[in-house]
Amino acid sequence: MKFIKYSLAALLAALVIAAVTAHIKREALALSIANSILSGSDFVVTDLAIDRLNTHELHFSRLDLQQSGGARIELRDLQLPLALPDTTISSVSIGSVAYLPAAEQGAPTSLTDLLDLALNLPDAFGDISVYASQVILPDWPVLDELDWHSFERGQLLTLTVESMDIELEGKMLDAGHYSVTMAASRATVEPDITLELQLERLAKGYVADGSTMLELDATLELLRELNFIADDALVVAGRLSGPAHLDIETDDAAEVRALVTLARDAETAIGYASADGLRLQTAGAEVYELATTYPALTWRVTAGSLSAAAATDSIDNIELQLASVVCDSGLQCQLALDASMPAVTLDGTSASDVSVTGQLTADFADTLRVTLEAASLSAKTLAGESWSIASLQLVKQQDLLIRFGEAGLEASGKSLQLQLQDLKVGTDLVATLPLTLRDFSLATDELRTSGGFDIAASGASLTYGASSVVMPRVSGSFKLFANQDDALAGEVHATLGSSGQSLEGALNITLDPGRTTVQIDSASLNFDKSALSKRLRRWPHAWDLVAGRVLVQGQFEIGDGSALTGTAEVRLADVGGHYNDIAATGISGTLPIRIEATNSIQVGPETLQIELIDVGVLIEKLRASVAFDSSRSIARIEALGFSLLGGTVAAAPFDYRLQDASANLNVSLHAIQLPLMAQLADFEDIEVSGTVSGELPVEIEGTNVRIVGGKLTSDAPGGVIRYSPGATSTDTSALGLATKALSNLHYESLTSDVTYTRAGDLVLKMRLKGTNPEYDPLQPVILNLGVENNIPQLLRSLQASRDIEDIIEQRH
Repeated sequence: MKFIKYSLAALLAALVIAAVTAHIKREALALSIANSILSGSDFVVTDLAIDRLNTHELHFSRLDLQQSGGARIELRDLQLPLALPDTTISSVSIGSVAYLPAAEQGAPTSLTDLLDLALNLPDAFGDISVYASQVILPDWPVLDELDWHSFERGQLLTLTVESMDIELEGKMLDAGHYSVTMAASRATVEPDITLELQLERLAKGYVADGSTMLELDATLELLRELNFIADDALVVAGRLSGPAHLDIETDDAAEVRALVTLARDAETAIGYASADGLRLQTAGAEVYELATTYPALTWRVTAGSLSAAAATDSIDNIELQLASVVCDSGLQCQLALDASMPAVTLDGTSASDVSVTGQLTADFADTLRVTLEAASLSAKTLAGESWSIASLQLVKQQDLLIRFGEAGLEASGKSLQLQLQDLKVGTDLVATLPLTLRDFSLATDELRTSGGFDIAASGASLTYGASSVVMPRVSGSFKLFANQDDALAGEVHATLGSSGQSLEGALNITLDPGRTTVQIDSASLNFDKSALSKRLRRWPHAWDLVAGRVLVQGQFEIGDGSALTGTAEVRLADVGGHYNDIAATGISGTLPIRIEATNSIQVGPETLQIELIDVGVLIEKLRASVAFDSSRSIARIEALGFSLLGGTVAAAPFDYRLQDASANLNVSLHAIQLPLMAQLADFEDIEVSGTVSGELPVEIEGTNVRIVGGKLTSDAPGGVIRYSPGATSTDTSALGLATKALSNLHYESLTSDVTYTRAGDLVLKMRLKGTNPEYDPLQPVILNLGVENNIPQLLRSLQASRDIEDIIEQRH
């Protein structure tokens, strides 16, 4: 302390001599004399200008000092009262003091050394008064009306910072012990901020204990004026008070730690309000720990658990639980978040029972920016204009980030596993999807999102009306973005099942008020000779697709009332498949599909072609015009025709009723080859030639087929039947005579009644008329024969000898 006293005495002597010299207009000599006297101190006078000098006053208009480290102190309007020859300084008045740090700062002065200096000023100066109208420091608001008084073992400092009047008093109690009190107010009788501390000097710094009280609105205003927090960031009210403990270290970090226990009064509220409508109010934590560093004056506040409530212009009553809260300078906070919202409505989408947890980072600078990591999410009853979800849950995530700021909402994630329960589009389409998003990104300001996706077959379902579809495993990628017309457009590429089948195409989506339009451009499904049932989980259907390609083009709209309408074109290209044991190949055709506002589906009419159907008997070159009306559950079949057993078969137009799987149709047969029929039935010892034609009335009820009153007639000129069972020519029985007649029967007429029972028994009652030239070519032969066979058994025996997929593969 003696060093300070002697340095100030030397400075005063230097100033007096310099003033006298300058008064006779020799300022260069004055500077030389002043700096000669200050030699060995930490100051150099670089410039001075004196206004007046007399026996009781010394007045400088300008006095500039420079420290050895490069920092400068500029004093303006400096007045020193004199009582020469006494050089004791009793008061100093300064118009302004500006401290300009060195361009290249060295190591900062120890915080402990600064406190040593500040707390021991009364011992160094005794009774003295210093007044400065303004004190200008870098990165600080101007300090106005600074008035410092030193008296025996004590000092008092008053100043004004912006709108806040501050009074600071320090006392030296005994060696190494001090008391400091501070009060700040905004022209009020009672102070808005108080601090009372007892400080003790330790080997490594200082320790302080005491109490504090904060009127929150005044404290917030002071922090804003000191540029510690951004304008319009926090909204506070009420009072916090309680004990305070500070540890002031002397290590390289020059850290100050403060543990403050604050009790909230009944009206206390700490919150946040932003220009975009977010409002946040906290409650709960009473213990806060403050850490700051010197000389940067960065700070960190930590707290345990906090309860909070938040709201926005569109979301009310957001209940928050905050844990492990850490806030740094500039109000950058990290915390564990658990939020729940009973009801949410945002941009036309509503949700209930929304829950979000995760690690949150919030930057409350000029605008709020939020990043959410390690998050989980669940919600119930999400709904938009034309869609709804019974529940949504984020089951698992990896590297999930959610950011909210001036750029809007941004989200990304390495992997997001979601469970969508009862996703309903329109009135009849319902899906439950275990959905995983990969390398997902979303930006609402640019209206873009992209990533990969997987839909697991396990737990997935898709229902349209009364029809259910077993969902396969689907994986692929998607990209959605705002096009030049500000409509949402995008592309989807997908693989169905494993690597044998692929579904790919492009979707153009347009979102207009009250209407969503989806354009499907050339979506294709390729089977690559691999059965669909082998790619899907628990395939329950009797039918399967094995080969070929399906292409889809169309446009659909979801309008007011969630009505789904649209048209599509489904093109089948050389598709192969089977229904139970019935194989089909070469299925081709283009089917127009229409979905009307009543949610009815109309298909066709359009011609469908099938090159081959193997029911045990080969049906070839099938053609039919097909039309379907879901509102009536009826498929209309017209122009049905195909090749069978060397002849042709055609059917008059008929309706197939899907509700009970029934139909009535009249079938015309033309030129059916009898040799092929005999070969099919595997009759022994018989040869036959000729063809037959006829009419068969067919009734279909579910899996049952019935024919009653069918007729078959041979085609001219007839044919030959040769039957050689090995019987002798001497047999005169009726059977023997019939056998003899059939040994070489040249028939000119063959007619048959045809009956087919629900049990699958085919009964033919035939009448043959002709001659046997080997016995009597002029004697007519007329025979009545009955033939009966179980057709399902016959077909099963034929089907058992071949493999369905081999047949399809051979045809492709």
